[in-house]
Amino acid sequence: MDCHRLRRLAVMLVVLAVACSLRADASDDPYQPEWRVCTPRGGFTHESPYDKNLNALFNMVSYDAVDNSGLLINATVGKPNDVAFGVAMCFQDSNWADCVRCLDLAPSYATRACPYNRTVALLFNDCIIRYSDENFFSTVTDPDSRVGIVSTAYLNSSVVVEARRQMLNKLVEEALASEPLWAYGNTTHKDGRRVYGLVQCRRDLSQDECRTCLTNFVEYVLKNFPNNTDGSFKSISCFVKYLTGANSAPGSTR
Repeated sequence: MDCHRLRRLAVMLVVLAVACSLRADASDDPYQPEWRVCTPRGGFTHESPYDKNLNALFNMVSYDAVDNSGLLINATVGKPNDVAFGVAMCFQDSNWADCVRCLDLAPSYATRACPYNRTVALLFNDCIIRYSDENFFSTVTDPDSRVGIVSTAYLNSSVVVEARRQMLNKLVEEALASEPLWAYGNTTHKDGRRVYGLVQCRRDLSQDECRTCLTNFVEYVLKNFPNNTDGSFKSISCFVKYLTGANSAPGSTR
């Protein structure tokens, strides 16, 4: 059996295990989208050409994205007038099992959260999915929508806050210079405490769009949460995370 088939089999086994656990926990159903954007413009019917193209795109999210390290970039399915455009991406701080689970479940949640909507964007804890009947590639989605989690611990240190600012701004430039459009790193300040950071853009974004998204995010974080020890802020288009005094960087475990 070749490597591709073995990998596909491994993915199917992970998905099967997830499905079994979901049946056991169906009453709780904890894996809901944290943010959704449903555009009511237009619509489609069951078994219509767009519906079939969308199902084919969903299959690409659940399988092709997993084969591509949790990414589906600039996917198109169908002919003009009924084309489904789509992207999917796991956040770099998610572990591989959670990434696979998210990509497998995202399509089913999309059809429930936004039934028969032609344009949809869903933000989960571990991944995002975005699709439309119009080409949206390289553009930021709903830039004012974000989900944030911050530590309640209060950090009264201008030195640490300034170190965080410099580190995040540096990581933005590193992400823009990299093909994956993400970067993580750390810095140590005079009092010995270490600050870790991670920034990431949706892979289909242009450098200019990525810069705008991350820069606005960093400014938002530093302005509104300057004294929090930890923070994680995600949107459909980009992601910023920082930790203070952690044992390891909040980077990819995949």
